[in-house]
Amino acid sequence: MEHLDHDSVVAGLRDPDPQRRQLALIKLEDLANEESVEPLLGVLNDPDPVVRRLAIGLLEEIGDARAVPAIISSLLDSDATVRESAGAALRDFRGQDTATHLLDAIRHPHAEVRRAVSSGCAS
Repeated sequence: MEHLDHDSVVAGLRDPDPQRRQLALIKLEDLANEESVEPLLGVLNDPDPVVRRLAIGLLEEIGDARAVPAIISSLLDSDATVRESAGAALRDFRGQDTATHLLDAIRHPHAEVRRAVSSGCAS
């Protein structure tokens, strides 16, 4: 069985091949922790929508409020599956740190963001 090292898996997020970046995210599922938040935030701008969607899922799993503003920004992603993942992820975030970000998002200039955040808060 392959030994997974957090740093080497995170390094895979910078691979030029999108399939290898996807694989790195899948491997990171077992290793994801607060240390993973910053590298995952960087992946939210990846050109591959599958990579962006997988990163949102991991950020949701970690549950660190630092990810909330970036996930809110992902509500405007060009890919519908990424937008859906971002909306679903926001419904799972809780806590005082998160509430501040969500309140800011309710006043966001884009109606799509306000709608997604408002519907997430109501669930």
